[in-house]
Amino acid sequence: MWSWDRGNAHALSPSGGNVAGPSYEYAKKALNRLQNENDYQVSRILVMADTHEDQLSFFNESLHMCDFVQQRWKSLQSMIMEITILKTGYEEPPKQTELAEIFKTSKQNINRAVRGMGYHQYIRTKREMQKLFCRYWG
Repeated sequence: MWSWDRGNAHALSPSGGNVAGPSYEYAKKALNRLQNENDYQVSRILVMADTHEDQLSFFNESLHMCDFVQQRWKSLQSMIMEITILKTGYEEPPKQTELAEIFKTSKQNINRAVRGMGYHQYIRTKREMQKLFCRYWG
């Protein structure tokens, strides 16, 4: 189990005592990196790997950007993306008429929400990130 307290990572055993070792050090390094590179306090995940550092840097910057964009979405926009991911992953997004039926609103409201959230760009970015991750680390 891992805990994060005032900028410090702690590995705890089931009995509650501290644990040390290589996995602890690697996790601590990852958590510290996440904290240090979290410019807008919105990043939720970063990837650490010992290979392909140039691609890894691009991948992590893309994660930062996606988290930054996602934090600015309104409730309807977040729900639209959740439905999209549940239905298709990051493949072809559902039609706006289908989304309007799901949310019981007009196609115009869905259109406004989609345009305001960078929906298609976000989907394409996540899809390309998925390909990149699988190519180098998957």
